[in-house]
Amino acid sequence: MSAVLLERDQILDQMRAALAQTQSRLGRTLLVSGEAGIGKSTLVDYFMQEQGLNCRVLWGACDALFTPRPLGPLLDMAGQLDAAVARAIRSGDNAGAIFAAFLADLAESARPSIVLFEDVHWADHATLDLIKYLGRRISRVPALLVLTYRDDELSVGHPLLAVLGELPCAHVQRLRLSPLSRQAVQELAQRSGSNLADLFEKTNGNPFYVTEVLASRGQVVPRTVQDAVLARLQRLSAASIALCERVSALPGQAELTLISQWPGHQADDFEAAIDECVRAGMLQIHGQALRFRHELARLAVHGMLPPQRKRTLHGEALSVWLRDPCVTNAQLVYHALQAGQVDTVLRMAPLAGADAARLGAHREAAAHFAVALQHAQNAPLQIQAELNEAWSYEAGLALQIDEQVIAARERAIALWRQLGNAERLGLNLRWLSRLHWYLGHKKQAHRYAVQAIEVLESIAPTAELAMAYSVRSQMYMLNSNYESALMWGERALQLALAQGAPEARIHALNNLGSTLLMSGRPGGEALLKESLALAMAGDFHEQAARAYTNLSSSMILQCRFADAERFCREGLAFDREHDLDSWTYYLLGLCAQLAAEQGHFAQAQTLAREALAIPSQTPVMRWPPSLALGIARSRAGAVDALAILEECLATGLAVGEAQLILPTCRALAEAHWLRGQTEQARSVVTQGWEHRGPADDPWLTGQLMVWGHRLGLALDPGAPVAAVYQMEMTGQALLAARQWEALGAPFEQALCLMRCGDEGLQQAIELFAQQGAHPALELARAQARKQGVRGIKRGPYAAARDNSLGLTARELQIYQLIAGGLSNEEISRKLNRSVRTIEHHVSNVLSKMGVKNRVELRVTQTPFRSA
Repeated sequence: MSAVLLERDQILDQMRAALAQTQSRLGRTLLVSGEAGIGKSTLVDYFMQEQGLNCRVLWGACDALFTPRPLGPLLDMAGQLDAAVARAIRSGDNAGAIFAAFLADLAESARPSIVLFEDVHWADHATLDLIKYLGRRISRVPALLVLTYRDDELSVGHPLLAVLGELPCAHVQRLRLSPLSRQAVQELAQRSGSNLADLFEKTNGNPFYVTEVLASRGQVVPRTVQDAVLARLQRLSAASIALCERVSALPGQAELTLISQWPGHQADDFEAAIDECVRAGMLQIHGQALRFRHELARLAVHGMLPPQRKRTLHGEALSVWLRDPCVTNAQLVYHALQAGQVDTVLRMAPLAGADAARLGAHREAAAHFAVALQHAQNAPLQIQAELNEAWSYEAGLALQIDEQVIAARERAIALWRQLGNAERLGLNLRWLSRLHWYLGHKKQAHRYAVQAIEVLESIAPTAELAMAYSVRSQMYMLNSNYESALMWGERALQLALAQGAPEARIHALNNLGSTLLMSGRPGGEALLKESLALAMAGDFHEQAARAYTNLSSSMILQCRFADAERFCREGLAFDREHDLDSWTYYLLGLCAQLAAEQGHFAQAQTLAREALAIPSQTPVMRWPPSLALGIARSRAGAVDALAILEECLATGLAVGEAQLILPTCRALAEAHWLRGQTEQARSVVTQGWEHRGPADDPWLTGQLMVWGHRLGLALDPGAPVAAVYQMEMTGQALLAARQWEALGAPFEQALCLMRCGDEGLQQAIELFAQQGAHPALELARAQARKQGVRGIKRGPYAAARDNSLGLTARELQIYQLIAGGLSNEEISRKLNRSVRTIEHHVSNVLSKMGVKNRVELRVTQTPFRSA
């Protein structure tokens, strides 16, 4: 083994074992991590060279650009892939088509593939989406996906952490590289003939630092890696130093053909300089490209250059790169910025932004448009308007909806108004309305929706006007103004059909269906399903996600839990398949609500926390999981439940929608009642009742009204409420309890049974105990003591459940721990078993349960309770 691979035998054996599984078409993902200079690249290079005769090796890297290239690793390996993948990239296909073509290439390869993405801590959003896409499907293809990254540079909230956390654990192996031991460092020093006594202390066993120090041939250990690299550089000829300086201006690698076109290039000096740099260990030849042995070395060389020398090098690189169609717009923007060429930045940054947006790299797209805006003060007004509009859209999609996003829309509106472009003005007013809604600004949202329609009605009818009508319908629907929602929805639908606007048609059908469902009228579910089918057929992914979300929320509200489970399961699968993260986590919040209503409080809390862990969510997006978390923790007796629910109510009041306010007030009333705070509970019910919409929803109204009845408040709905609530309020508590049992809502069933005499009270106590609903259990026991009920059992009750899925006793135990949200490492410590043993058990559990990962298991399955 090479000296630089000291103490890496065990990790190499794990990599070989993972590769061997691909022979059976069981792909895996290897996560190779460690600090900068720890030897990640050296390790994977060694592995790929070792396996190159038996496997197809595909290499790609993420570059340390200000704004990374979208799909940079895939672009690096495009020349080795099937022609279909190259065509998909060149033809401007969307990310989904490119991903599918790449996966098909891996599946159809005659030999197993090693797919290496280096330095994914610098990955753009599209590459992260590709990692997620491949990681979820890697087990189906004969390929080993190897990802290297610096784990010490992943701060809280880094997007890579979220992606790695979503990969199916059964097919992921983490390999973290440690520094070399003192003995290994001494062995390297002896081989080089050095006697630097403090080498280990100064380098902390970092392999790159060690080898740079030894190569510098100094008598003392340089203070920094940069000093060690520069000491090596100074021993080179002038031509070789110039070559290193040029390559240092090019993050990643430098194609030899492009370097050979550099201004002032001398062919004879070029060949000799390459040879000298390679012999000295400064540069490596990688295929048809040159690169530094490590990014730290490149940064060290580039960092020592004077500012003007840097600008000159980047300007020269730009002059060559502009002539090459294979160089990406993102690379051109990087060099134009470094060279200070403002006109080129303004010309290329919007193109780079459009490239990134097409591939789903919305964070990078927003960054490119932001760069263009910084240099657009003197640009034509139309360009300024387009840039503000584009940046606002991309920044919003990247989950960064804030006042800056709104300000950009407002600037675009002012510019389009100045230019007299009514259609673009109307479009931006509609988007401004939607942004204010996301932030909970009800009045502004309504005002801009009205303005959008006024502007668009001043010109000939367009598809944009149909969408503006539909958005108006949506706002009325969300505010429980059902008649207006139906009127505007019908108007939107008719215009969409006349204009041939499929997305506006789908959006309008969704509004109409949701309105009919919420108002208890027939035909709503059919229209929502029609909207879903059209969205699926037309590849309107976000509209399909919206249909799944509205179907799920409606089914949960109406206690149709079997249907809710189906739509949640299908919706989550669809959202994940198309990497619709914001919709995924909103729907995950609804799944948490479903679990809470079914009495699975631990599961509800786990799902809710997962949904809330995603940063940069608006208050509206946080509401579903927060409500579920508050309900579950309240029923389980947690002290923080009231605070969580108060925050939910603040969101609902800010948005001003009955669909948010009434369920929160119902949950808060219940929470106060559980704590013996009757007056506070009555106050909350009264507050919610005052915020009903213009029309009553049988279920929204009923769930709050029944709490008013329980608390002695006389509330007149003015319209029928759902039958199960009506039963309890008309003295038919036992009938209502039976109905709740049929619906699968044990907590509501138990509440009704508390009103059904001694026998009912005993049953309620058993149900509360089975759910772990401690506050309600104590209230029921106190009521039993007060009524003199005899035979009430003390202590916890356990609900036995048959293990019909063939889990062993150990697997059942691990299943319960997964459902509780524990990681493999936590389970390992709890059960005093090795992590590898736990990983084996977890893999078996996931396989027997028929799910791909832990999240899907917790969403789609009900946790077992111990017998």
